Amino acid sequence: MDWKHVVEEIEDVGISQLNAVQSHLRLLLVRLYRSAREQISVAGYAEREPLLPPETCPFTLDQLLNESGRSLQAMLASV
Repeated sequence: MDWKHVVEEIEDVGISQLNAVQSHLRLLLVRLYRSAREQISVAGYAEREPLLPPETCPFTLDQLLNESGRSLQAMLASV
């Protein structure tokens, strides 16, 4: 058995899975951000300066995978 090839295949699958998770997390953050902006607009705060997304993600991967959407929104509001 070509173990070097097997190891490379396993690493490739791991990298592919990591990229998929990162892509899904980006989409989740964009949705959370848009939802928060919409709520602010509906609440009458649209005339304030627009909110900018944070430079880095304020959540850990574990939080993103295990917390509810409302919990994440509450945590985002406190940042």
